[in-house]
Amino acid sequence: MVPPSATLGEDVRRHREFYDAWCSFLKVSTGLTILTLVLMAIFLV
Repeated sequence: MVPPSATLGEDVRRHREFYDAWCSFLKVSTGLTILTLVLMAIFLV
């Protein structure tokens, strides 16, 4: 049987990887949105 601490550490590590991936995805999407808005502003002006 696996001790609870090992499974807990595994869960924490998995959640941290998911959290990092989600943060990077948010940064990329936010950057693309800002870039798109800037380009639209440049072209519209």
